[in-house]
Parts: sequence; C-alpha cells; structure tokens
Amino acid sequence: VLLQHGDYLVLAACAARGREEVPLGRAFPLAGPSPSPLARALAGEGHGSAQPGGAAPTPLLPGTAPLAEMAIPIRVADRTLGLMVVQSFDPAPFDEEDRFTVQTIAGQVAVALENARLLEAERRLRGLAVAEERNRMAREIHDTLAQGFMGIIMQLRAMEAAADTETARFHREAALALAQESLQEARRSVWNLRPRPLEDRGLAAALAAEVAA
Repeated sequence: VLLQHGDYLVLAACAARGREEVPLGRAFPLAGPSPSPLARALAGEGHGSAQPGGAAPTPLLPGTAPLAEMAIPIRVADRTLGLMVVQSFDPAPFDEEDRFTVQTIAGQVAVALENARLLEAERRLRGLAVAEERNRMAREIHDTLAQGFMGIIMQLRAMEAAADTETARFHREAALALAQESLQEARRSVWNLRPRPLEDRGLAAALAAEVAA
C-alpha cells in the first residue's frame, strides 16, 4: 500500500514472500522528467503487467528487480489516496480475476483509510471544543469573577483604612455583597448562563449600574 503525501508515494504497508520484515516509509517521487509507472497509475486507471519495451516497475523493496506489477488507485469519492501495488518476478502473472481481487481490496483499504481520517478529524474537533470551552471559562473568570474579587479587595482595604466604625461597617457589608455576587456568577459561569445584570436590564442600564457600584 502506497499513500500519497504531496509529490511522493510512501510505502505504508507491505507483505513480501520470504521476508518476515519489510522496511516501510520508503518514498517514491511522483514528479520528474519522465513519469514512473507508479505516477502514471496514480493519475490514470491503474495498469497491469509492464508492457514489453516499456519502463520496468519501480522496485518497492531494495535489492529486488520485479518484472511485472499491477497498480490500482485507492480512491474515496473523487480523491485518490494512493495505490495498491502487487509486484511479481514473473513477466506475465496477472489476469482479470487478479485485477478484480486487487480492486476489491483497494476499495476496502480506501474505506479503512477514510474511517481513520474521519476518526482523527473527530478527535481534533473534540480537542478544539475542549480548548474553546476552556477559553470561554477563562473569559468568564476574567470578566466576572476577577472583577468581583478585585472589588472585594478594594472594599476590604477601604475598611482597614476607615476612620470610624460606621464607615468600616459599610465597606465590610459591601465586600460581603460582592462575595455573594461573585459566588452566584461562578455558578452561572459553570452552567454557561448570561450574567445576571444583563438578564434584568439592557446593556446600557447594566453598565450604568456597574459604574455606580
């Protein structure tokens, strides 16, 4: 199985008679002054045995010299993903039944590759959704909770600097009220609800109330 990556076909899976291990990852260029049989097969409808006098098959494994190959495009809808290639040391080993078999396997490989692509895309989308939710929570914390905590700190500092008991009590009660509001906003942020001031009044009135507070 050769998968297309840009201007290259990369050996992604391979089985060879008499070899327990096959080196994968070999790259075969598609571009060049004279298109290789693999490049022509990728652009066309595939091919069977090499024609007499034509270009010899590109050896997929080092140290081999195949005499014939069958290359069938692996397609999903109008996209070509790569090639299913069978090579042989026999100059004329393939018939129509072999071609049908390889086409069937290529179709199954195409479905498997497309399912893997869709699964990876779903994982990426899920990751993006998680990142977006984290960003939303960060915005909520910055816009509501951080503002409330800053207000609490300012009221507590004002209470410490108060010149009389009545003023200190006023700032303490203001800090308590801000703490209760911040707790409510924290709960609302978790449930992705709108800030309470915007539910009770419009934006202009809510901003005026915030400025007054």
